[in-house]
Amino acid sequence: MNISYDKVEDVINKWDPINLFPLFPPDEYKKEIDFIANFTKKSNDTKEIANYIYVIFTEHFGETVFDKDRDECLTIANSLLE
Repeated sequence: MNISYDKVEDVINKWDPINLFPLFPPDEYKKEIDFIANFTKKSNDTKEIANYIYVIFTEHFGETVFDKDRDECLTIANSLLE
């Protein structure tokens, strides 16, 4: 399954995992969206995608800023695969 960049962008921006909007520009998560979109070309396993989302946001923003858990990331991964 190939998930489009636009779908990844839509899901991540609506989720807004560190509550940036509306104060920041709409492309604030571009780097993370790029990583996730590329990863979904390699894997369509929900748990792998969820783990990747968790790791990317934790690495990029730190655990004090990105305070979502792996279960929430699993919900987002499911949304990407719908």
